Amino acid sequence: IRDAAIIGSGAYVNTQASVRIDHELRRNLILSGVLARGEDDYQGVDRSDARWDAVASAIYLVSPQVGLRGSLRHLSKDSSGAAASTEYDVTSAHISLELRL
Repeated sequence: IRDAAIIGSGAYVNTQASVRIDHELRRNLILSGVLARGEDDYQGVDRSDARWDAVASAIYLVSPQVGLRGSLRHLSKDSSGAAASTEYDVTSAHISLELRL
């Protein structure tokens, strides 16, 4: 149960489930995947939100302290009911340099 930031609803019930897979393709190359599903059921108003989140990433370890990470993420939200909010689909890509101390 979480606090709601919409008029007429004091809280919503948040339910989430996810699965994550990591695979060491090579000693210095790790592949990962995450798939998550979430639902928000608002109390006191007619609204329900459903989310899907999928992430695929890879990290290449240049050394034990330095890694290059690339990821691709897709996030989707559907909202239903009389007080439904904006629905969206977003895909993003990220590249980062990681320093491990």
